[in-house]
Parts: sequence; C-alpha cells; structure tokens
Amino acid sequence: MFLYDTELKTYTLIYPQVAEIFGSADGRYAVSLDGKEKIWKLFDLQDQKMIDIEGTDLRNPVFSLDGRKLFFSGETDLYCFDLKTGVLKSLDISKDSEVVVIDKKVIMGFTHLETKFNTFTVDTAKPVRLQLYNSVKSVTSVLEWKRNKAMVLVPETDRRIRKIIFGGNGKNKWGFSIEENFNLPDGLYYIAGSGKKKKLLYQTNPQDTAASKLKVEVVHYRNSLGVLLKGILTYPVNYDSGRKYPMVVRVYQRQSSASSHYISADVGQDGFSKRLLIEKGYFVFQPDIVFDHRGTGVSSLDCVNKALGALEAHSSIDFSKVGLMGHSMGGYETNFIATQSKRFAAYISGSSVANTVQAYFSYNRLFEVPDYARYEYGQFDMNVPYSENRELYDQNNPVNYVQNVNAPVLLWAGSKDTNVVPEQTEAFYVGLLRNRKSVIALHYRDQSHSLGFMTPETFDLNRRVMEWWDFFLKGKKDVEWIRKEMISY
Repeated sequence: MFLYDTELKTYTLIYPQVAEIFGSADGRYAVSLDGKEKIWKLFDLQDQKMIDIEGTDLRNPVFSLDGRKLFFSGETDLYCFDLKTGVLKSLDISKDSEVVVIDKKVIMGFTHLETKFNTFTVDTAKPVRLQLYNSVKSVTSVLEWKRNKAMVLVPETDRRIRKIIFGGNGKNKWGFSIEENFNLPDGLYYIAGSGKKKKLLYQTNPQDTAASKLKVEVVHYRNSLGVLLKGILTYPVNYDSGRKYPMVVRVYQRQSSASSHYISADVGQDGFSKRLLIEKGYFVFQPDIVFDHRGTGVSSLDCVNKALGALEAHSSIDFSKVGLMGHSMGGYETNFIATQSKRFAAYISGSSVANTVQAYFSYNRLFEVPDYARYEYGQFDMNVPYSENRELYDQNNPVNYVQNVNAPVLLWAGSKDTNVVPEQTEAFYVGLLRNRKSVIALHYRDQSHSLGFMTPETFDLNRRVMEWWDFFLKGKKDVEWIRKEMISY
C-alpha cells in the first residue's frame, strides 16, 4: 500500500506485501501485520512515521473510537497499546483465555487485489462486551468491561456462542444468545442475572435426536519446534470400545476452534462430510497445522506426524486403516504428505497445488494477482522469494517426490477453477501415472474450486469419497469404478 500526496503528487510505500490493513476512525492511524518480521506496524499519518509494536502473538486489532487506544487479543488476555505514549500493556482481564472484543464496528474501506483496508473501532465510552476463549478447557464466556471492572454476562460454557445481544443496565442486564455444540444444534436462548437464568426459546433441528450421543475429544500435542497444537477426534456413532475402527484424517490449517461446532448432516462441497463418516463407522481426526521456516509442506508433515503420535495409545483406532484427505491448501498438504509418509492406506486430494514452483510463477485469475504473493507472505507463508531460496521451494514441492507415493490417491478438480487451476491436479496425476502409482482423477466440467451447494457434482463426489474409503479402509471391493481402474496398476 502506498500513501499518495495530493499536493506533491508523489507516492510513498507504506506497507509492502500485506494482506490486510486496519484503520482508525479518524483516519490518522493504520496498522498491519508484517508477514516477514511477524510484528505489527503502526503508521501515523499525521507524524508521517512507522512504529513497530513489540509483542508476541498479537491479533484482532481494534482502535478505540476516540483514537487513543489500540487493542489486541493475545494468546491470553487483552492488550492495549497507548497511541500517545507508545506503551503496550496487558489489561489483566484473563490469565488463561484469549479475549476478543465483540462490540467492534467494522466499516468497509476497499478490497483491491488481495489487500483489504477497513476501519475497526470500539466505543470505550460505553461498556465493552468481551468474549473469552480458554483453548485448554475449550470453554467460552462473555463479560462486560468498563473502567477495568468486568461483569459476567455468560458464564463459562463448552458451547460455541455464535451471536449475542444484551440490553438493560447494571445488574438488570438481560439478553439473547445463539449457541451450539458438536452434539447440540443452534438454539436461541434468553439470558439474565449474570447468566444464572437461561431459557431456551427456539431450537433448530429438533428432529436430530441422535446428535446428543455424539462424542468428540480434543487431543493436545506439540510439533517438533514445541508449538502447542490441538486436534479434534470425533468418534463413530454407536462407538464400542471393544472394536477397532478405521480413521479418516482431514487436514487444512488450524481446525481445533471448530471443536464445539454442531456436526450437521450437510453434504460437503469439498467431499468432506463428517457426520456421514462417523455414521458409517469411521473415526474422524482434524489436527492443527502451523507453518514455519521449514516450509509449508515439511511443517505440515511434522504436525500431522506428531498429531498421530498423540493418538497411538488409542486402542480402538486401526492404524493400518487410516486415510488422509484435504481440499485446497489441505489438498496441497495431502499431496506433499503422500510423497513422504507411509502411515496412510489411501489419500483424497481436491483442488490442490502439486507443483508449487509452477504455481509461484502463475497469474491467479480469481484474485487477479500474481500467485507469488500467496507463496512469499500469503497463505503458504514461505517468507522468502523463490530467487533467494530455491532449495526451500524445491523441498516443499510435492511433484518433486511423486515417485515416493506408496498408497492409492483419488484426485478431483473443477475444470472451471481459476484459483487453483486444474492443470495442477493433472500434473500430480501424470506424475503418479508415469511412476506406475495407483491413482484416479475426477474432473467436474462445470464446477470451480468447490462443487457448489447441493449440486449433482457435490452429491457425486460425496458418494465417490465414501466408496473410496470403504474400498481401501474397509475392504469393500465391489466398487466397479475403483476396481476397474486399480486393476491396471
């Protein structure tokens, strides 16, 4: 982003290679996370200077409406940066929970290419509602905070609070919330008396009586660099501890925040339908993945290996019958892991990058931007241009190691995908074919990056995904479209 001087008619670069910029209401300040240095940079338009905000794991910036403060959520607590003194301090609201400002007002500025500029503000002259999330206990609460005093609106709950609105004054506060859990569909609740009085007003999906019997476990582990991560392990319906079950691992990036999301019977536009899998007798595991200096693929492999290691003592999981699947970024991760791992009996990869070097030098027609931006400081988070570290890119390029894949792969893509072009899927398919590996590729002629809500293609993919897992993880060999293709290898 550049600053344009209307008098001198000159441009000055302020933020190179950033995805999102947050502005103050008065237009004086803007703040953005520097992807390379991993620190927040505050630009003061009035004084024409850039200020580095020193602090670890800060997120969710919100300016006070009066332009005096800048708030950040941390891994724990809420932090306040004084825009006058330049001092960052914790507000001692919580020592074990992330604190997020609920009442922030967002005014859309513009979205150009992949850069967003919006103002995020909160009126601190009024009581501010805060949501606290304890990631260790997986519980959420809501407070009202003013002048360093907090009043509980919603006590700690293992439910996900999707929406909340309150009225009244002092101790007479009352309000409404929309809450859900993995085994509880959305409900509308009336709340009063600091959350001590709660009444269900309306329940969605009342016919889903089986949901109350669903079981989810949050698994904790660390990657090789010591980063604390979590994974969601969802048990098969009618789980019997005396049986062995196959397991499907689904990868993307961080997924653990979805541990309290209602497990609906929706048909996944990417072929992943958790409810269907657990009803068909599969464990489903969704591990967190974070990227680091080793590169997107290598760090993904490490996270998945450590996550599976955390499950090794689970006697009901048949580790000889584990499949790995992912879509988009998860598809790339699946491709790379398939070239490096021997822990999986089969793979499914959708709309996925297979040749990162070719993609790096491509033009993205969906976002209308060269794709190298996504690799250097965007989603792939490589933190270096290709020209400065070719070895790093080569080490994280799935197609470079395609000859090492040792389990069957199902690939799929939408032929009209302009985000991850279908030629990427074709490259991995041809690489597997050339090396005599077991592979089938599905191309959906009229669809793009995902296959659409309730479309015939989505239903077709979900049917084939279940048949693929049943074929390779349950030994059901009467699936003609798979059996016919596998014979030739």
